[in-house]
Amino acid sequence: EKYDGTNWTSGNNANTARNLVAVYGVQTACVAAGGITAPNPPFNGMTNSEIYDGTNWTNGPALNTARYGDAAAGTSTAGVVFGGYSEGYPGYIALTEEFDGSSYSESGDMATARHYLGGAGIQTAASAVGGSQPPPETALVEDYDGTSWTSGTNLPTATSNIRVSGTQTSNVAFAGYQTPAVSAKTYSFDGTSWTNYPDMATARQEGGNSTSSATTAFMAGGEEPAISDKTEEFTAAVAAQTITTS
Repeated sequence: EKYDGTNWTSGNNANTARNLVAVYGVQTACVAAGGITAPNPPFNGMTNSEIYDGTNWTNGPALNTARYGDAAAGTSTAGVVFGGYSEGYPGYIALTEEFDGSSYSESGDMATARHYLGGAGIQTAASAVGGSQPPPETALVEDYDGTSWTSGTNLPTATSNIRVSGTQTSNVAFAGYQTPAVSAKTYSFDGTSWTNYPDMATARQEGGNSTSSATTAFMAGGEEPAISDKTEEFTAAVAAQTITTS
């Protein structure tokens, strides 16, 4: 389904049904990588990726490591996929893979293996936010420079299944799971510290979301814990400033 800022309309289906998949890019050019299809154990994750051109999905190159609950950042021709889990080896995953529009190649590992994390930014400046490693959830943030990961500024509260929109130095993180329940919390990051923002109207996790802006974002669907069809939009307050010139 595609969102125009007001309404949802049906689009063409993906080739493979799955959940807990990482998606990066924009509505007219995005990639879905990894995920899981099995309704019952063992949950081994997938290497499958699909590329969307705004109309159709086509099967893309495979990840090197099968995973689900992974996160991603970047564009459909310059993306990065990181973290996740596969019930077979290696379990919790710290592995990072970069996509150049043609194939995936391995890059520097995250410091902490985890899944159900959020991702923001671009291929050469991405952030891995929250997650689970193993349960319960974590507040860890790591920043990627296109080669390696370094420790970032931790979230105010440990959160898994969190959603993030924006860049490495300016983003908004929202929803997810904070023991013992789903979360409505929203946090804004300015490159140095996190600030509490107003809560979402409906607490939930695992929804779909926009990824590109820290000031305008949305989240759709998810679990409340009942499956949800709600859409919420986020708009950051903009401070007015008067500048006097001479």
